[in-house]
Amino acid sequence: MKYLVKKSDLEGSIKIPGSKSNTTRAVFIASLAEGKSIIRNPLPSADCLSTVKVCKNLGAEIDLGENWTVKGVGKRPKCPSMVLDSGNSGTTFYIALAVAGLVDGYSVITGDPQLSERPAQSLIDSLNPTSPNS
Repeated sequence: MKYLVKKSDLEGSIKIPGSKSNTTRAVFIASLAEGKSIIRNPLPSADCLSTVKVCKNLGAEIDLGENWTVKGVGKRPKCPSMVLDSGNSGTTFYIALAVAGLVDGYSVITGDPQLSERPAQSLIDSLNPTSPNS
């Protein structure tokens, strides 16, 4: 059997699925930026929506749609009036710990039972100069 293969050009476009890791980081970065940011093709997973909730509680204005629009706090997050719940997102939890260091006042950050078992004391110690372990 003979086959004849001729050269051809490929054409088209694809939409790459959103990434949980990239979406979480983009929401935090946009939340700390000056002005408005647009996050294109975000992944609206439970973890990413936990990040949105945390960042809103720190003062960012976030509109969800096909693309997410974030009006940042300009490096000045507000002291949250409620507990920051990271859900099951370790990335959200750890970045929120660092962002809380920018707040004038105290922040309480929690997560679900599984997340609450993860170690965080070394990060807390590195961010808190008055910690007994620093």
